[in-house]
Amino acid sequence: MKHSCKFILLAATLSIASSAVYGQSFYQDKTIRIIVSTGPGGGYDAYGRLLSRYMRKYVPGNPSMIVQNMPGASGIAAANHLYNVAASDGLTIGTFQRQIAFAPLLSNPAARYDAQKFNWLGTSSSFLNDASFLLIRKQLGIQTVDDIRKMDRPLQLGVGGRTSVGYEGARVISSVLNLSINIIVGYESSARTQLGVESGELDAMILGISSLSAQKPAWLKANSDVNRVLQFGYGGEGRIPTYSDVPRIDEFAVTEEAKGLFFLFQVSFKLAFPFLAPPNVPADRVDILRRAFMSTHKDADFLGEAQKQNLEISPLRGEEIAGIIAQAYRLAPGLVARYVMIQEGGK
Repeated sequence: MKHSCKFILLAATLSIASSAVYGQSFYQDKTIRIIVSTGPGGGYDAYGRLLSRYMRKYVPGNPSMIVQNMPGASGIAAANHLYNVAASDGLTIGTFQRQIAFAPLLSNPAARYDAQKFNWLGTSSSFLNDASFLLIRKQLGIQTVDDIRKMDRPLQLGVGGRTSVGYEGARVISSVLNLSINIIVGYESSARTQLGVESGELDAMILGISSLSAQKPAWLKANSDVNRVLQFGYGGEGRIPTYSDVPRIDEFAVTEEAKGLFFLFQVSFKLAFPFLAPPNVPADRVDILRRAFMSTHKDADFLGEAQKQNLEISPLRGEEIAGIIAQAYRLAPGLVARYVMIQEGGK
């Protein structure tokens, strides 16, 4: 028995060593390209460029890493490229908007890929330090969901566009909780929406803690000009601890359908800044990339630079991401169809 255990341990050690040697021989003098689905600047580009500066030293052979921006179709152009065009040799990886993984599930005709076949490396953030709030102008005296129901007119809520978190959140909240919310689309920035709330032009908006910290930190204080009525998107269980006084939307789900709709709405937040490789990359190279990705997120210099840039770091492994996506794709077709209908303006 002892000899058998020693043999297994030796075999495992040789396998790891062989993988490292193979990886070094393959990646030596090579360049890994990181495709970013947005233009230069902004969160996804920042995470991609930060990763490119540190991940290379954790890949055997220390290849160079470069970033290629590929904006278009709200991230779907990059996803289609990674799935259908990019070589499956382990030299191309990418990052795109978190909701792109679920575009085929939600019947987006532009999505020409199977999200479950990507090789997910992990996500830099799983929203363990972030959440979004429904913020309502304090002068209205609205502190609860029931207060919204008692209004003698619809709540006036401003958003940027129909693909924004604010729009999606407002549609789901209003439909599932049966709230009268008039969603006003077209605000060119969150700063302009904030001004609308302050001036009384709007009653409410939806914004996350990280954005508030950078743009309007006063609204995160106890006695601010807005009331935080609901929260959603926190990557942990229940309410985010720093704002445990604000109820999470799941707490109002009284039916299985409501629970499913809130899950589908919030699931993408756990994939806040995902990284992936194309399908059919050799398994040993996927393993090398996954190990390098997670090791990078423990690097002291990487973490220090992320903090300076105000980039939230709470990584999840690629295997966990794949499991989360598979869970979403197992949802009942009727539930998914209802969610799509809600986003398109139905009830």
